[in-house]
Amino acid sequence: GIENLINFLNDKWHRRRTTATALVLGFIVLTALPKSLIPRESDKSMYRQAARVIEETKSPLTAASIAAAGDSRALEWIFLYSQRKYVQPICAKEFILKIPKTYDQFLSAFDQSGRKYFIFEENHWPKNRFDFLSSVDPNDFSLMGQWGHHDSDRLMIFRRNVK
Repeated sequence: GIENLINFLNDKWHRRRTTATALVLGFIVLTALPKSLIPRESDKSMYRQAARVIEETKSPLTAASIAAAGDSRALEWIFLYSQRKYVQPICAKEFILKIPKTYDQFLSAFDQSGRKYFIFEENHWPKNRFDFLSSVDPNDFSLMGQWGHHDSDRLMIFRRNVK
């Protein structure tokens, strides 16, 4: 195919073979280059940032005790990035928290789970449950960071305050 294109350029525009070859190669490079320059999975950078926030506050040799709502998209990514230095295999699915109907029930379930961090994703919060953001008490949770993402809208990391 490339040989035919070089011959076509050579015949149609009376270009030398080396010039036609250079034009074809230049076209190939210019069309492929932009895609190669875009970082792969650049939208995952916020998950790495969120994991870094957790990593900075936990012991490096212990697993991060993270919980998230049932259909969390971010949990697996944040969990993966925050566990890089932990040597034991752990499944992120163990950290999914079933969200109860009230904030008080949520606090009780969260404390019983033994988790320290909670991932809140605005788009993945159950519709028929309490409004977490308007219910959260600053005495109960500290906001560690928040990011915007096309999958989860607003993503927030909360740390449970020790009582």
